[in-house]
Amino acid sequence: MKSGTLRRLNIAAVWAARLAAGAVFIISGWAKAIDPWGFVLKTGEYLAAWGIDYVPHEAIVAGCVSLACVEFVTGVLLATGCLRHATPLVATAMMAGMLPLTVYIYLYNPVDDCGCFGDFLKLSNAATMWKNVVLTAVVVFLLVKNAGVKGLYPAPSQWLVITASTTLPLLMAITGYRLQPLVDFRPYHTGTRIFAPGEGGDTELLLYERNGELRRFGLDELPDSTWTFVEEEQTAVGDFDSGIAIFNAAGEEVSDEVVNDEGRQLWLVVSTVEPKRLTYEHLVNELNTVCQKEGIEFMAVLGSTGDTFDEWCEWRRPVYPVFTADATSLQQLVRGPKALVFTRNGVIEWKISLQSFDKALLDTPGGIESLESPDSGRLHLMMIGVYLAVMIAILIPAKAIRLSPQNKEKNTDK
Repeated sequence: MKSGTLRRLNIAAVWAARLAAGAVFIISGWAKAIDPWGFVLKTGEYLAAWGIDYVPHEAIVAGCVSLACVEFVTGVLLATGCLRHATPLVATAMMAGMLPLTVYIYLYNPVDDCGCFGDFLKLSNAATMWKNVVLTAVVVFLLVKNAGVKGLYPAPSQWLVITASTTLPLLMAITGYRLQPLVDFRPYHTGTRIFAPGEGGDTELLLYERNGELRRFGLDELPDSTWTFVEEEQTAVGDFDSGIAIFNAAGEEVSDEVVNDEGRQLWLVVSTVEPKRLTYEHLVNELNTVCQKEGIEFMAVLGSTGDTFDEWCEWRRPVYPVFTADATSLQQLVRGPKALVFTRNGVIEWKISLQSFDKALLDTPGGIESLESPDSGRLHLMMIGVYLAVMIAILIPAKAIRLSPQNKEKNTDK
């Protein structure tokens, strides 16, 4: 085979490896960045499985966001051939940590899903391990061959690529953490029902305990090994056979009585119950008052039962109905410890973190209904569009300089 043909095959193989490995890193970083709360919760599962319960929440958030940004940037640099020597080294170092971790998860099953791609793509622990075996092989190939093939961007403009590729996931993570995920791959995204009409009957729930916290799990969503089984429950579901079951203080399932299929409802969803943490309580009371004036039902749903539920109510003395639901299901509905969900005729119109609700809307007639959900897709597409435009804007002048007559003469002289 001629040397020219071998070189072309080598270049094609390097670019194929760059694009394949880069795509995996980009998707992984993107999925973590759009749903930072989900990654934080998954990290909490890892820490609980390892018996680590003293890591500050802020440190976990910082670590999760940083990893998302590093994965995304590494993927972009691999896919474009930037920093041809350094990028494969970084990718290899990352895989040196990730591959043993996924082998451990496959062997001991401490969590039921590694969380590599968030809720965007759930893989079995076996599939995750073999995915990382193949990815490691591709990265090692690039470690040997990548430096010999030129990249898309010349060296002087590569720092701009790094800056833009760090800014995008960082902005998505900040927005997703403060508002809600910009793209929602969970069951209860905007435009869906929290409850779906069904034929009724009984459903079987299993009660588990971990560190004093009790949660109910369905047969299709059993928890990981850090939870201890307590007892089996049979719960009547009335007119609802899917979605989140709501219980009153006495533990009776009241979903069909609470959900209004012909009206507007605003739900305060408290997935992480901290009875003595009285943040945003004044805003909650104002929301309840405005909802009463505008004919909107306002109610709270807590992800806790028993003494914690009673203590939460005792500290707040709510004048609105308060119910309980499974905390894991509430975390699938919204991200963050406290959030608001607005439904019309049982369908979710918007959901947003309580901390990000604009109080000015309370003084505007119909302001509560006017909100647009962050997961509508508009903000995410705008961010992606701006990022791609910036990447193209960096590339065009770089290519123009490369193709200029002066540079052609220099290359010819060489």
